[in-house]
Amino acid sequence: MTDGASLLQNKKMEAREHVKKYLDEVDFDFHLVDRNWLRERLGKVYLADVRMPSDFSECHIPGATNIPLKKLARYVEEFPREKDIVFYCTSGAMSAQAVVLMRLMGYRAYALLEGIKGWKAAGFPVEGERRTPE
Repeated sequence: MTDGASLLQNKKMEAREHVKKYLDEVDFDFHLVDRNWLRERLGKVYLADVRMPSDFSECHIPGATNIPLKKLARYVEEFPREKDIVFYCTSGAMSAQAVVLMRLMGYRAYALLEGIKGWKAAGFPVEGERRTPE
């Protein structure tokens, strides 16, 4: 193995160890918020939708910023450290990944339980929703 490849391999192993340690220590229930909690705090938290832009433009929670999960690492420094950050996606899987990354970086990050599906099921407001003709 070349020195560069060896260094890369070592960095990957180091990152895996950090993630493993975090996952072993974290209480995931603590990092979830429900839709009622979020509804009461809209405008007070930083709200990030980690779905694709097409999904976001079709329907999103008012006040949300669209930052697709695959681009999240590029924008980490732009997130406010003084606010709670709530991530959401369709049902919760991608937002949970975002929370892990942001918690590792020292942010107060949470995932919206049941995602936008749960938000809409409760009848809470959304923006950009396409309506079908009746």
